[in-house]
Amino acid sequence: MTPARPLANRVLRALGSFHLAVGIFAAMFVVVFIGTMQQRVMSLHDVQQRYFESVVFTVPLFGVVPVPLPGGVTLIVALTVNLLVGGVLRMRLGRSTAGVLVTHVGILVLFVGSAVEWWASDKGAVRLREGETASVFESYTDWELAIVDVAARREHVVPQDDLVRAGDGRAVTFTSSALPFDVVVSSWLRNADARRSPGPGIGAEGVVLVPLPDDPKQAEANVAACYVDVRARDGSGRQGGASAKGVLWGRAETPFSTEVGGKAWAFELRRRSFALPFTVRLDRAVAREHPGTKIPSEYSSYVTRTDGGAERAVHITMNAPLREGGVTLYQSSYGKEADGAVFSGFAVVRNPSDRVPIIACVIIGAGMVLHFLLKLVRHLGSQSARRAARARLASRPAAHGSAA
Repeated sequence: MTPARPLANRVLRALGSFHLAVGIFAAMFVVVFIGTMQQRVMSLHDVQQRYFESVVFTVPLFGVVPVPLPGGVTLIVALTVNLLVGGVLRMRLGRSTAGVLVTHVGILVLFVGSAVEWWASDKGAVRLREGETASVFESYTDWELAIVDVAARREHVVPQDDLVRAGDGRAVTFTSSALPFDVVVSSWLRNADARRSPGPGIGAEGVVLVPLPDDPKQAEANVAACYVDVRARDGSGRQGGASAKGVLWGRAETPFSTEVGGKAWAFELRRRSFALPFTVRLDRAVAREHPGTKIPSEYSSYVTRTDGGAERAVHITMNAPLREGGVTLYQSSYGKEADGAVFSGFAVVRNPSDRVPIIACVIIGAGMVLHFLLKLVRHLGSQSARRAARARLASRPAAHGSAA
C-alpha cells in the first residue's frame, strides 16, 4: 500500500468522524446563541447576513480583541462534508444499514435544497390597493439605480452591490457605451433623510442628505440615498460636456431628471424589482375579526391572475398562498390608506427548490421506516430463533428419560 493511501484514509476518517460532527453542532449552538442575542440590537436581516449567511465573523473578546468564528455557511458546508463522507461514502453497505443510508441521503437532499434557496431565490413583497395590478415585486432590502431614456423607455440598471462602493466618502464612476454620459455616485447611505439645504453649495437641488442610524429591528424600513453627478461626454468619448448634480432618495416622489445630447434622462433610486411570471390584480381584500373584538383572525384576498390573456380567479389566504410559475404569493398584511382605500400586502418568494424540503422529508421518513422495519424483522427473527433453541433444550431431558 502506498503512503498516500493511508494518508487519504486518515483524512476521510477525520472528515467523517463522529467527533467532528459533535464539534460542528457545538459551534452551531454558539453561532445560534450569539445571533439570537444580537437580535436585541440588530434587525433579523442583518443578523442573518452577519452570522448565519457568512463564512466567518468576529466577536470582540472583552470588548477589545476580535476573535474570528466560523459563520453559518462554513458550518453547514462542514456538516454536509461530514455527513457525505461518514454517513454515505464510508458506511458499510448492507441490508442492516440500508435505512440509515437512505435517511442520510434525505438529509443531504435537504442541505442541497437549502443551498439552492440561499443562492438562487428572490424574496420581496408587493402591495396592492383594490383594483390595482402588478407584474413585478420589490426586494425588502436591496436597492438599484435606474437610468431611464425617457423617450425610448429603456432602462440601464446599476445594482446595489456596485452602489455601496460609493460609501464612506468615496465616489464611483459608472460608464456604459449605451449612455452618452458618465454617472458619478457619491455619499451612498444605507438609511438617510432628505432635508432642505442650509446654504448654497451644500448638497444638490437645494437638498442635503442626512445620515440616519440603521433601523435596529426592521432592515426593510431603511431608506437608501446618494448624490449623483451626470457628466456628459464629448465627441471623443471623454468627459467635457455639461454636468448636472442631483439627489437620489428612496422616498422621493419624482426622479431626478436632466437633458443630455438633446434627450431627457431620468434617474431613480428604487428598491430592486423582479418580474412576476404573470400579472395579479387585487379585486377584494377581506379581514375577518374574532367575535366581539377588533383582533383580526384572518386576512385574505380575492385576486385575478392573468397570463397571456387567460384569467383565473384565486382566493389567497394566510394558510393558502398562490403557487405558480415558480413563484409563491403569501398573504402578509391588510389595511386601509388615509383615503379609505383598502390594500393587501403579499410576501413573494421565487425559490427553485421550493418543493425540495417536502421531497427530503419523504426520503428521510422512508429511510427511518425502512430502518425500523429491518430492525423489527431482525428482532422477530432472533426471538424466533431463541424460542426454537429453548424448545430444543427443553425436549432433550425428556428424550433421555424415556430411553432409561
